[in-house]
Amino acid sequence: CSFRSCLAFFAPIAALVPQMGAQSVCVLLPVRLCSVIRAWASEIPADAVMSVLQLLQGFLRQESPKAVRLAALSPLRAMLDRFSDSEAWSQVQGTLIDSCLALLTVVQNPEVQWRCLNL
Repeated sequence: CSFRSCLAFFAPIAALVPQMGAQSVCVLLPVRLCSVIRAWASEIPADAVMSVLQLLQGFLRQESPKAVRLAALSPLRAMLDRFSDSEAWSQVQGTLIDSCLALLTVVQNPEVQWRCLNL
């Protein structure tokens, strides 16, 4: 399975994330997708960076369950480490920062708060 073919399956799932309840078993799917993105961060083609950032941006929306929002931090960090010089960041940076700051209001653990601030 190539990353591009998997990415085509990720988008419809991401669109459903805000409709998932926090206690729904469905939340596990986007959380696992975040793990896949993090694992493949070094192999993501440069022309797919914007698509992946938009996907993670969707996961970080306030309407998304907290578990999904927290899971999106790790691949986002991996993407920043790998593609920090990509033009795609300039288009999503403001929204991602706002999403991370909003997440700070719902997490209590200092380590998790640091993960939000360390992006």
